[in-house]
Parts: sequence; structure tokens; C-alpha cells
Amino acid sequence: MGVMEVFFPEIMEAEHLRNISSTLKTNELRSMRTRVAAAGRIGALARDVDSIALILCALVEKLVDDGVISQKDLLEKIDQIDVLDGRRDGRLSAKVARGAMGVKPPLPKKKRPIVPKTKSVPKIPKPKKR
Repeated sequence: MGVMEVFFPEIMEAEHLRNISSTLKTNELRSMRTRVAAAGRIGALARDVDSIALILCALVEKLVDDGVISQKDLLEKIDQIDVLDGRRDGRLSAKVARGAMGVKPPLPKKKRPIVPKTKSVPKIPKPKKR
């Protein structure tokens, strides 16, 4: 226990409470930033899904209009592929779809090693040659 805590406990308690308050505010700001960033990523993903749906719809319509495939054949193929993951639920995971098409999964992002911050050590000059 320090001298300040012995002689001025109220001052030290107030300092401690200010530190707690500051920490809480910092954590709240970080949490808010994380939520905002997540909401932005979710919005971007939703826009991506909508774009993909539009492109897919155009492709299917063009293939049917050009007689490349009939709508009946397409629906049969969708039903056939839908059960590849063991469930008839109108969805297919990307992992199962890649496997069905023989496509390799994407490589994971490389993680940079965590290097602890160190104080820079002054360079010692090399002795001059005589």
C-alpha cells in the first residue's frame, strides 16, 4: 500500500473510479466500432447476394429463351443438386458446391506472426579501419 493510499484514500479511490470509467468508455467505443463495421459488412454481403441473384436470373432466362435448357430440366437439376448436402432445403453450402464442381476451396488468409514490440536498440558504429 502506497503513502497516497494511506493518507489520502478518498483521492486514490476517486482516481481508481476515473480509471474504471475511462476503461468502460474505451471498451464501449470499441464495441460500437465493431458493431458498425459488422453492419457494413453485412450490408455489403446482402448487396452481393442481390447482384448474384440478378445475374443468375438473367443467365437462366437467357438459357431457357435460347432453348439451351428447358425450365423443367432446370428444376429437375436443382432438385438433384439440392440433396447433395443431405438435405432438401433449397440451399447448398459453398463447400459442397465446390466439391460437386471439382473446384478447390480458396486458400486461407495468411496470418502475420505476432511480433512483440521492442525498444529499438541503438546501432553501434563499426570501428574505423586504420
